[in-house]
Amino acid sequence: MKATLLVVTISLGIADAAVAQLTGGWRQVPAPWHPAFGSNARYDFAYDAVRSECVLIRAWGNFGANIAIDTWDGSHWHTQSTPQSPGAPATYQFQAAAHDPVRDRLVLIDYLGATWEWDRAQWTIAPATPFGPRELDLCWDAGAQRIVTVLPSGIHQWDGTSWTPVAGSALPQSSPYSSGLQIARDETRNVLIACGVRQFGGPLTLVWDGASWHFAATAPRPTRTGTKIPSPASPFPAGSSASAPARSP
Repeated sequence: MKATLLVVTISLGIADAAVAQLTGGWRQVPAPWHPAFGSNARYDFAYDAVRSECVLIRAWGNFGANIAIDTWDGSHWHTQSTPQSPGAPATYQFQAAAHDPVRDRLVLIDYLGATWEWDRAQWTIAPATPFGPRELDLCWDAGAQRIVTVLPSGIHQWDGTSWTPVAGSALPQSSPYSSGLQIARDETRNVLIACGVRQFGGPLTLVWDGASWHFAATAPRPTRTGTKIPSPASPFPAGSSASAPARSP
């Protein structure tokens, strides 16, 4: 049976962090060095299936003047780029990132909707991006062999040169949402999952089976008087803030 490893980073102050891994139970991983975490910054995780590493993108400073990439190999952090790289995305409010294992590129969408790629040596920007400023998410779709995002107009696939809409993938008109959808690929069931919040409240979960969208049945929201679902003990100290989890391979 293949084990799934979930990795998160948590902020313990202005310039400190910790790493926790979940393999049936949480454990804090000792590491000799952690990337610096601070206020007024943006972080995101992607999974590099080529090297079996978690990739952390950090951007901070005025208008994102500083950007750095660090990788976690299971026991150590490694800095892969300098904080100030000429030609790097110039905004800390980037939206999302994902790794393309076929082309071995880290793909990033910045706050203005521009598409960037990192080849482990330098950043390059796509000549045109059709999205504009908006909230969105990215993930690797192994079935399509493409990085994908989901907008109201449907699924869009990135081939390294341009974004191409998937015909017939527009979201159902009965599923308006109030913010950007979070997406993930379920390789076991061979579906793409999009989750968000409905425009007038309530959770929204949509499943794309390659031909059409389906509404997924979701449990009601938990209440203060509801039953807490048992889970492994959390590694997060009181007052800490967790970054987005790494996508498992």
